[in-house]
Amino acid sequence: MLFNRTLCILHLLCLSYASSGQETTQIAGNAPELVGHTAYAYGYHDFISESKELLDSTIIAADGAFTLSFETEEIRYVQLVSDYISANLYTQPGTLYDIELPLPESSQPKAFGRKAKTEVIFNNLDLEDINALIIDFNYNYELFFQSNYETLRKLFSPRNYGTLTDSVARPTSATTSVMQLFEQTGRFSTQMDSVYKEFDSPYFKLYRSAVVGDLIMNSSATPREIYDTYIAPYPFAAQHPEFTRLHERFFKFYFARYSQSYGEEELNVTLNQEGDYTSLKVLFSKDDFLADADRMDAVIVYAIEEVWANRGMNHQSLIEVLQEMKGGGASEMTQSMASEMIAKLTAAKKGFAPRDIVFEDQFKDRKKISDFEGSPLLIEFWAPWCSKCSIEKEHLISLTDRYKDVVNIVSVEVLESGTGPVGQDNREGCTITHTPSESEWISSYQVRSLPYYLLIGSDGKVMRDNCPQPSEGLEAILHKLQADQKGNRRRGIGLKEN
Repeated sequence: MLFNRTLCILHLLCLSYASSGQETTQIAGNAPELVGHTAYAYGYHDFISESKELLDSTIIAADGAFTLSFETEEIRYVQLVSDYISANLYTQPGTLYDIELPLPESSQPKAFGRKAKTEVIFNNLDLEDINALIIDFNYNYELFFQSNYETLRKLFSPRNYGTLTDSVARPTSATTSVMQLFEQTGRFSTQMDSVYKEFDSPYFKLYRSAVVGDLIMNSSATPREIYDTYIAPYPFAAQHPEFTRLHERFFKFYFARYSQSYGEEELNVTLNQEGDYTSLKVLFSKDDFLADADRMDAVIVYAIEEVWANRGMNHQSLIEVLQEMKGGGASEMTQSMASEMIAKLTAAKKGFAPRDIVFEDQFKDRKKISDFEGSPLLIEFWAPWCSKCSIEKEHLISLTDRYKDVVNIVSVEVLESGTGPVGQDNREGCTITHTPSESEWISSYQVRSLPYYLLIGSDGKVMRDNCPQPSEGLEAILHKLQADQKGNRRRGIGLKEN
């Protein structure tokens, strides 16, 4: 029998509080190896922009216990973070999850900006909980995979995957294998529908279809076969991780190989030169795979993210497409998705204004980044436990003495969980603040390693989003700023030269 009855020993602890249609979900955790650290719970806004919102945070007590709670009216995929580890779980409204959060088994060293993955251990879980159902289905899926290994092995071939189209006949052996795979997966899906009919929900059904569809994506199935069976029957679900990944993977595969509804030159003009969302939709509407308006918007969003890193792309035009979608997208969901993607792509990026973070300086005065507009600003991210930071800080102090009239400095000390700031920095003209490693400073400015420097121009826009370190070229940039400022003073800013 495919159904994994071992889950029957698990029981549910449930607390439910009705509040404007929402219920309270609680996570009661135990992490004795992280005493004194902060535990955070994040919820994903959508799985295309991968933006997250902080749901709750708390200090892990001396006995290792912590409790996180948040209001929700739907199943959410939640990320738990503490110091340098992270784990994920699905959460249902009105449920109390009793979990263990162990350190990862891997020997991955502790490093800023990299989270070692660990697995949540459930102490109590009801048979009908979404986590229990997914665990059980994954067990059944593994049995299915193993029993069909030989058929799958024949289909996991890149040479077929990259060359077959809907209109090109497959070799007989490949055709037979694909038909067998579709028949077998169809029977498996039908069987799973029967097994879980007492507990089924749209979220769980979509999970099952996405997992099986992802398997089919590895075969030599055509786009039409994949789309009609595993994508088209379902509305686009931006907050469903498995379906979003299948959706994104399918369209990247499809666009790279098969799209003939629009020419590359026309797409380049519409997307990269004109930044015209309306024209882009007209162009994409020629493709029946994008007949659904929400699906089309979603594809536009992650297509823009895909090409953003290409140096030949006009970033401003790409942002204009997203801005039009933000104001007039197919639905509130896609409008919000466009807004989140704008924030993600332009955060601390050259030519765009960074997020205007509000903070408290060393004198307990409230300041914000826009207060410094009118002169260049260098933001320094460092930590006392970072050996490279100490070396670079000495170089920066010497530069500050020579260029204090050229640039303002905001020094952001990144605190290790459970620790406080190390002391005062007496550099003239230097504004000092501190922040935990999980903060708006780190996420909004996409700080991935330390030390990190961000240079903002006098116009309030980022000049260098990967600024050289003080010992490796920062002085050349400051020297040029100094020369430019002297030249402007001689000419008079805004005066026409003779």
